[in-house]
Amino acid sequence: GAVHGELNDIGNTYIEINLTAQHMYVYQDGYIDLESDFVSGDIKSGCMTPEGVFDIRNKKTETVLRGSMDNGSSWETPVHYWMPFNGGIGLHDATWRKRFGGNIYLTNGSHGCINLPYQNAETLFEMVYVGMPVICYYELEEENNPDDQQTDVNGNPANPLEDEPNFIEEGERL
Repeated sequence: GAVHGELNDIGNTYIEINLTAQHMYVYQDGYIDLESDFVSGDIKSGCMTPEGVFDIRNKKTETVLRGSMDNGSSWETPVHYWMPFNGGIGLHDATWRKRFGGNIYLTNGSHGCINLPYQNAETLFEMVYVGMPVICYYELEEENNPDDQQTDVNGNPANPLEDEPNFIEEGERL
């Protein structure tokens, strides 16, 4: 887990988000109860998901996420499970994505949110509570494994020969 040393001021129930590995761990009572690959903020467009220690602010089902781009255009996308932890940044399902993990976030990531496969977002939604700690971090460069593999919506290794679309459909990059 992300908690090291003698002091443990967040407890042993929290969400750990490794932004470099694009992998999330959910700890309950010190044990990993859920793991998932995800897609975070798009590095190329400057939408990096920020590092830090946060907490779940609320939980909503069947809501619409809205935002605006630097060019003044706006977007809105419905999601089934929404769990914000840092202003407008949160965890949610991303049913428009076919793959998660790997290096997708470098060029085709979100606006900063943590995009999860639907089933994992649903499971997480049932586990989280308002105030639950969320730890987001990037690993040092030498710790990053460039061979990290993408997974499909079911957590199976994705076929690297299948192209991730480069075009952006309305609301795709949340």
